Formats: sequence, structure tokens, C-alpha cells
Amino acid sequence: MYRRLTLAGFLLLLWAGQACAWVATPALTTEYRFESNSGAAAVGSGGGDDSILKASPRLDLEKKGMNAAFNAGYGFTGNYYLNGRDRDWTAHRGTVGLEMRVSPLTELNAGYDFTYTREPREVTLTGIEAFRTTAVRSHNGLIRGSYTISPRLAGSLSLSGNALEFEDPSAVDSKTYSAGAAGEFRWTERTSITPAYGFTEITYDSDASTGTETHSLSAGFSTRHSESLTYGISAGMTYSTGLGDHLDWTAAAGISKSFRRGSVSAAYSRSVSNSSGLSDELNINDTVSAVLTRHLSESASMSVRVAYAMNNSEPAGTVDLQSYSADVGISWKPLPWAAVGAGVSHFNQLSDGIAGAEMERNSLYLNLTVHGEHRL
Repeated sequence: MYRRLTLAGFLLLLWAGQACAWVATPALTTEYRFESNSGAAAVGSGGGDDSILKASPRLDLEKKGMNAAFNAGYGFTGNYYLNGRDRDWTAHRGTVGLEMRVSPLTELNAGYDFTYTREPREVTLTGIEAFRTTAVRSHNGLIRGSYTISPRLAGSLSLSGNALEFEDPSAVDSKTYSAGAAGEFRWTERTSITPAYGFTEITYDSDASTGTETHSLSAGFSTRHSESLTYGISAGMTYSTGLGDHLDWTAAAGISKSFRRGSVSAAYSRSVSNSSGLSDELNINDTVSAVLTRHLSESASMSVRVAYAMNNSEPAGTVDLQSYSADVGISWKPLPWAAVGAGVSHFNQLSDGIAGAEMERNSLYLNLTVHGEHRL
């Protein structure tokens, strides 16, 4: 299905914008990082300090027509441990995407990305750090259509799929399929109300699992209070079946304030997902985060990021994890095509459940990124 979607998007782009040139954007990031407790004894490497050299080349291609745009990208990451070469790992990630205006009131977006990594230490979007001894493959596909009904009312439909596969036989593979419908009502020029419904099916590759089906209903409110202040909030309910009927709630809230020389933002979210292969149960994730950015000059800035995540699986509670993270970094752009960054970070994970490892790590890093843009 994903290959057909990619081919269809590519052919539609050629039809809509043959006269436009391709734009290629190559980039290379190199980094030196020193980590305390860089590995886990569970992977046979011990948990000592180590220095890591990282190289991440990437190439992005984009082509735009009058009514369509196509993009594709590939990135490689290599991490090389100076004191424990058995920890070395590599990762590959490829993406394709299509944006097309079908009519003056209708838009279509589609995309697919694939990630293959041999990283034994994986930090997921839910804040869980899970140790892997073999490769992880991830497939993600999305198609979304939106229609503007009136200047104040719009609606959208979406379909998405995700497959998470582990070569580690102790991890639980999963497939997630989702469908959703959402609306947007512009109450005023600065305020919007967004109701939404979603259906998600999660299947697990384990004999003890029957999979789950989840229905969710939510409503959100967002406003731009001023040119420098925006905030929003949403709340909803979820009903899951498969591993026993389960009723839960979801929520999200965020606020962002910009200043003359910086900005500050804070966010909270509660969501239902899978637990990145740790169990065949639903994972309830609560995350709180905050970011402070300060512009030191026209080319330099400093940022402070903190986050707290709590993960609990239902109904058996196999996963019961808490994680704390903090990062303080400085970035400097001496040239239009080059940027330098440096900082320190901290990560701490605590486990009260059966699955998941405890970990505390401090890092010091220095990186350099160069990039360019070429018309083909």
C-alpha cells in the first residue's frame, strides 16, 4: 500500500509541476558526546562512562508545482563508542510526502516514513528508554484530506498506520491502524473550536494478546490572545475493548509567550498508545514539558528544556515507568550554512513495574551542522 501511495504521489506531482526544478538540500551533523552510564549491564556492555562520535548525513529533495508538492529524504546516523565498540550502532530513515490542492476548497496530504535502527538504547516519544539487543524497524503511513466548508468552518478525514517490529524475540511487535474525523470552527479571527473523533486498532504479535480497539471523542479550544501570547486546551474520553473494557480520559494543554529577546512555552498531554514493545497492553502516557529560549544575539541563542513523563499500562500494569529529562544548550550560527551547538543533558528513568529498566545518565555534547541548497 505504501509503495502504491508513493508512486501515485510522484506521478501526480510530475503532472502538476513539470516546469519546476528539483531543490536538493544536503546536510551533515557531527557530534562529540561524553556520557556517564552510557550503556546498560543488560546488553552485556556494562554501564560505564564513554565518549561517542556521531555522524549524521542527510539529503532532502523537494519539487513544487502550481497545485502539488512532492518531497523525499534519506538520513543516516552512525554512533561510535570510543571505549566500548560493541555498543556501536547505525540507523537509517527515509521519508516521502505529497501535498496537493485538488480544488480551491480541497487539499490532500499523504506521507510515509521508514526507520531501521540497530540502536540498543531507544528513547520513544512516550519518554520510555528501552534496551534492545537487535534491530528495530518502524513503518508509518498517513493520508489526510481537508475541505473548507465556509470561511469559518472546515473538516478533515484521516487514515494512518504504524508497524513496530523488533528482532529481539522478547519484545512485542505491534501494528496500529487509525481513522479520524475532525472539524474546525473559527469562533473569531483569533479563536477556534476543534471537535474530533478517532478510532484506533492495535494488534500485538504475542500469543497472550487479543489486540485492542479504542474509540475517542474530544473537543479543543485554542486562541491567540495577542501577538505574543497563544494558548489552548482540549479534553476527551476513550473507550477501549479487547483486553477488557476500559474507560479513560485524554487531555492536552499548552501556552506560549514570546518576548523581544526570547520565548517560553509549557505543555501537558495525556494519551493512549502502545508501550514500545514492552508489553501487549494499552499504555497511558502523561507528559509535562517546558521550554525557555533566550536570544543572546542575532546569531546565537540559549535554550532550557525540561520534561516529565509517566507511563502505566492497562489492565495488568506491566509497565509502570517515570522519566525525568533536562537539557541546557547554546547554539551559534557564524555563517548562513553552518551552526555550532553545545550543552549538557540529564535523563533519569524509574521503574516500579515488571517491564522496563532503571537508568540515570548525564551527557555533555558539542556538535557542528553544515547544509546547502541546490537547484537541479
